[in-house]
Amino acid sequence: MKAFFSILIVLGGYAVLVWFVHTHQRDLLYFPSTERISPADTGLDLVREHELKISGDRTLYSWFSGAQPGMPTLLYMHGNAGSVGTRADNLRKLQGAGFGVYLLGYPGYGGSEGEPTEASLMEAANAGYDHLRERGIPSDRIVLMGESLGSAVAVKLAAERDAYALILLAPMLSVLERAEASYPFLPVRRLLKDTWLSSDYIDRIDMPLMVVHGTADQVVPMESGFQLFHLAAQPKEFNGVKGAGHNNLFEYKLVTIIDRFIKLDTTKDYGSSRTD
Repeated sequence: MKAFFSILIVLGGYAVLVWFVHTHQRDLLYFPSTERISPADTGLDLVREHELKISGDRTLYSWFSGAQPGMPTLLYMHGNAGSVGTRADNLRKLQGAGFGVYLLGYPGYGGSEGEPTEASLMEAANAGYDHLRERGIPSDRIVLMGESLGSAVAVKLAAERDAYALILLAPMLSVLERAEASYPFLPVRRLLKDTWLSSDYIDRIDMPLMVVHGTADQVVPMESGFQLFHLAAQPKEFNGVKGAGHNNLFEYKLVTIIDRFIKLDTTKDYGSSRTD
């Protein structure tokens, strides 16, 4: 009888754990900084906050910096933690190299309205892309760049929209794959709402691809990024950055790697993108 009650307690505890993960799973996946930070707060020059509208009259706060003549504009989709404001140093480095940058605000992040979900982040990404096109930036002057979870956003966007190239920083095969690796004792496949199956979309990409992953990444192992890379069609390039972790790729001459990969014809004057 004692053993029976022990089993009941274990099963009850497991059921509570499953319930908790099911009901709070998005809190375990998305870690937004809700503070709204302006470019001026970070000392960035020639960067403007842009109010991007999505369905439900929700406002997202993104940052935009125009490109130098002949340089492309990066549609930058950040990771699952922080906000656009916490990527100010990354933007500064990209801006210093002449790239235009549209640092996309996500629902629920950095003062932006809404809640982060796979559907809402994809709506934001499509709206950000459309905004760049409305600014007069042609698709072959747009580079899609995703970081960590943002790489999953970028992969899905690249499967649907045209761009010059796709750059993935510390990507994963899928959120489902990472969740199953982290919680092998849970029925993750049945529980997970936002699966972010990059593995199902990467072979639809019809543009040059570069994957950059730190060899010392303890959050998303480089093997996961390489598996995703393996599924993609040519042309593609993989850069394993020795010693880099998950959140510090920009400290390892990442901008130089990006600049070399893109190989745009900078002798042609495409004009500068607006920052207003």
